[in-house]
Amino acid sequence: MLDLGIIAASQGQPETALAALAAAYLSEIGFDTFSVMTYDLAAMRGRRIYSTSDTHPAGYYKPLIKSDWVAQVVERGEIFIADQPENFKPHYIDWKMLEEMGLKSAVNFPIRINGSVVGTVNLLSAQRAYFTASICEVASSLHGLAALSLLIHGHCERGLL
Repeated sequence: MLDLGIIAASQGQPETALAALAAAYLSEIGFDTFSVMTYDLAAMRGRRIYSTSDTHPAGYYKPLIKSDWVAQVVERGEIFIADQPENFKPHYIDWKMLEEMGLKSAVNFPIRINGSVVGTVNLLSAQRAYFTASICEVASSLHGLAALSLLIHGHCERGLL
C-alpha cells in the first residue's frame, strides 16, 4: 500500500512523487513507456513533466489542436484507449515515432483536481490491446497519487515548495 504522506514529505520533489507514480503504475498494471502531461487550454498546449522515455523527454511542449481526443480526455475527463496504432494515429502527432519504437497500444488517464482535468497519465505498451477495462479499473486506484504528484509539481514550479 502506498503511503501518500511519506511520498509527499520526501525530499527531491516533484521528481520523487512522479517517480513513485511511475513505479506504482509499473507495479500495478505495467507499461513500456510512461509519461505525465499537464495542460493549458487557454494556450492550447500540453507539457510533458515526467517521462520514462529518452525519445519523449520531460519539458517538451506539445500543441493541442481542437479534436475528438482533446474533447474526450482534456475537456470531458474521459479515458482514451487505443488498442492498436491505427487508433492512436489520428490523435498523436508523434504516432510515427511511437510505431517505430514498436509501441502498439496506448491509454491516457485524465487526472482531475477540483473538477478540472489538470493533466494525464499516459501509458504505452508494445502489446496490442494491452490496456483493457480491467486494467483501467486497477489504474483508477492510482489517480489519487497522480493528483498529489501534479499538485506537488505545480507548487514546486511556482516556487512554493
